[in-house]
Amino acid sequence: MSPSSSVLEPEDGEPFARVHRAHYRGFVVDAPSVLPASLHDDVERAFDDMRSRGEFTHDVVSAGNKVSTTYVRRCLLGEDGMTYHYQKLRLFAQPWRGREAYEVVRRLNETLTRSARERCEKLGGAFAESECEYNVTLINYMETEGESEIELRNEEKFDLGTTSVSWHSDSSLRENSTVAVYHTYEAPERKDWRVALRALNAECEVLCVPLEDKATYYMCGEFNATHHHAVLTGSSARYSSTHRVAVVAKDTFQYIKRRCIDALAIVPDLERENKPLDAKQIQFLADVHREVEFQWIRMFHLQGEAHAAWHDTYWTRKIAELTEAWDRMEACFRVILSKLKRSSRSPESPPRAYAMLLYALKTVKELRDEYTKRTKASAYASLPPSQRPVDLPAYDNTSPLPFELKPVIYFLEEEQNKV
Repeated sequence: MSPSSSVLEPEDGEPFARVHRAHYRGFVVDAPSVLPASLHDDVERAFDDMRSRGEFTHDVVSAGNKVSTTYVRRCLLGEDGMTYHYQKLRLFAQPWRGREAYEVVRRLNETLTRSARERCEKLGGAFAESECEYNVTLINYMETEGESEIELRNEEKFDLGTTSVSWHSDSSLRENSTVAVYHTYEAPERKDWRVALRALNAECEVLCVPLEDKATYYMCGEFNATHHHAVLTGSSARYSSTHRVAVVAKDTFQYIKRRCIDALAIVPDLERENKPLDAKQIQFLADVHREVEFQWIRMFHLQGEAHAAWHDTYWTRKIAELTEAWDRMEACFRVILSKLKRSSRSPESPPRAYAMLLYALKTVKELRDEYTKRTKASAYASLPPSQRPVDLPAYDNTSPLPFELKPVIYFLEEEQNKV
């Protein structure tokens, strides 16, 4: 029976079917029999193997001023260099070409890519143009209300019961891309996990759909953007593998590596003894320096030593490359400061260079203060020590600039006043 008159379930018959056709047409469920039994078995073993190795962890995310721990444990797999950004946290994808368990997930991804394309073509219209080339999957391990270390919330608006994931749309996805969700239960006979669906642009009933073990559901085309969904907690633990076409414009290692190469290419010009400082070059260097520090290096180490160890085969080396580039940018800023100090004694001092560097350093100081405050949030106290933030990149007496930039900013303002 539906929890309220504003919620429909399949057992409601024609009213459910009518509302589904009118407002939820992009939501499609495949029975377990659509996929080969051998793939189901391999995926189940792969997920269990990953969990036994401690690869599913709680994320600590930030929304507004609130830092909190996710209710579910997660890990991200995908193409080389892929990341996924949500709620001020960057997840780094473990490449799925490597360990046997990851290769199984890659096979599942390829299978769901083909299936999603078939479902969208069958729906026709704009759905047929949807992107289905999945480049990441966010795999969730969801515990029951009694097992979860973190207290789960009740869905109060429609009285749907306990939620493992509350109302949301998946973020950081390509426009008009389809999401595929494959899931499996620890106790297959318990078929009481459900997904709730709510239309954002229409006044209609909420749909509440029970999920059979090893079924797959698709949110085709723009469905994810025009609807919210929530996951309602069942009575046995559940894995869900959510396959996505994540945005790549600014979220791949290849992107940020190219940015670093471009920034380092202008360093010789900025450091040349007799060459006037160019404010636009300083701005570009500062933008890349800030991006690589706060969106990549600190995001990686924010997730702890265990996270770094898990990513040892790929990402630790990539982050080391980015840190080396960042170090070189820090050294360049030190040279720029020296050049500005000398230029303050010259009638041809560059006021725009002063202003640009001051703005850059003040912005970095604010972001470092914000980052430090975040690392001290109580949400981290509930995590094992190996999953708490690591203070990197490191600073010592040999660093070109200090971590605390207040004295440097004061010095630069004093020099600017001499101009």
